[in-house]
Amino acid sequence: MKLANWIVTVMFGVCALASGSAWAADSIQIGPLDRVLGKADAPLTVIEYASMTCPHCAKFHENVMPTIKADWIDTGKIKLVYRDLPTPPISMAMGVAMITQCAPKEQYFPILGYLFKAQDRWLSSPDPLSEIKRTVGLAGITPAEVDACLKNTDLSNQLNERAQEGTRLYHVNSTPTLVVNGQLIEGETPYASIKKTLEDAYVAAVKK
Repeated sequence: MKLANWIVTVMFGVCALASGSAWAADSIQIGPLDRVLGKADAPLTVIEYASMTCPHCAKFHENVMPTIKADWIDTGKIKLVYRDLPTPPISMAMGVAMITQCAPKEQYFPILGYLFKAQDRWLSSPDPLSEIKRTVGLAGITPAEVDACLKNTDLSNQLNERAQEGTRLYHVNSTPTLVVNGQLIEGETPYASIKKTLEDAYVAAVKK
């Protein structure tokens, strides 16, 4: 199936950076599309913006995220809010984001991991949708469920709006990006650098 036929309509535009946008660490609102990893009462909230077609995101999830999870999420210090920011090829990134959203919430992060781990295979495949169906099938998502999900234009519009919000509110324009207490950590940043930012933000959060 051609990528253009995955979903009925996908419109995505990166908003111009909004000058003078206000942001506060305690203003993060968890929306219905957000998927959260960690304890609800964790003192520090970190937002991750990523794209399913971004190779840097796949490497970040393979090489850096396990340490962040072990040291910060599993210990109750932070909760991670995952949000999609589709990057080229936009239609494919949006389609895969939609598929993950249609999965049961408890399976969201395992499926995300499967897809990032298999990214090279499905991204380079002449039939990427079939490869993606095989990958999410490991979590019990059927091909029919995938096809139905990709026809959900309301979902694609909501994902698009949330991505534009990331650009408007936080000035995010690349992936992967972590938003930590108003500071952006962009790209495949080494864990040592991320750790220092998290430590400073955590100290500030627990003092409130």
